[in-house]
Amino acid sequence: DSRIEKQKSVILTIMLVIIILFSGACGCVAGNNMTSFIGMLKMILAYLVLICILITDFKCRLIPNLFCVTLIAGRGITIILEVIFIKDLAWQWLLNSILAMVAVGLILILVSVITKGGIGMGDVKLFSSLGFLCGLRAVCVTLILAFLLCSVISAFLLIFRKKKMKDSLPLGPFIWLGYSIAVLLSAI
Repeated sequence: DSRIEKQKSVILTIMLVIIILFSGACGCVAGNNMTSFIGMLKMILAYLVLICILITDFKCRLIPNLFCVTLIAGRGITIILEVIFIKDLAWQWLLNSILAMVAVGLILILVSVITKGGIGMGDVKLFSSLGFLCGLRAVCVTLILAFLLCSVISAFLLIFRKKKMKDSLPLGPFIWLGYSIAVLLSAI
């Protein structure tokens, strides 16, 4: 048990270093590329919530509804700001947000049913609320990157016999990483 605890401690330390490095890099890139205060506000909110999800999902294999509600409430606030300050585009952005939430939610529910729970409903709610906050482009890029990264790591773990086919991985850390890479690539 002592050896397993040491391994967990090393993994958590590595994760913390990665989080710090990615956070700094994302902040620099976003600061240079973000064109609006409201866009920056949405990105920061999504990023902070995804860091909380990374930790919670990694440790507990759970994505609490509170995080999804926080993303939706944040979008509610930014909608008000968009209507006040960016009148012309606010309704288009709202439509994009609703489309992202509904489309991603329905697709992932279908995937969950087909794979018999291969993707959890917490992940479905998270991607839907992230889509509502950030829009269709951001959630699609994040989704593709998260699934791609999870697939690569899963293959690696299977090849080196660290996991079995029946084992699962928490998707939260990969969602955070996918979102971070999307920010770094200026895809958000």
